[in-house]
Amino acid sequence: WARRCVTETGVRALRVADSSIFPRITNGNLNGPSIMGGEKASDHILGRTPLARSNQEPWINPRWREADR
Repeated sequence: WARRCVTETGVRALRVADSSIFPRITNGNLNGPSIMGGEKASDHILGRTPLARSNQEPWINPRWREADR
């Protein structure tokens, strides 16, 4: 994955990880997802094993409708 997605053509040993590697563009600000994509790509490039999958339920604020105004 990392070799195919982040390799620059014609430049040896240069890797680029920005929002262009996303299969679909997210809604909203791209800063956070771009940082996360860069971190994930760097782990792949460096050969680090991914973290184990978490089965924990996401926390949702019970007052999200009022708090998000």
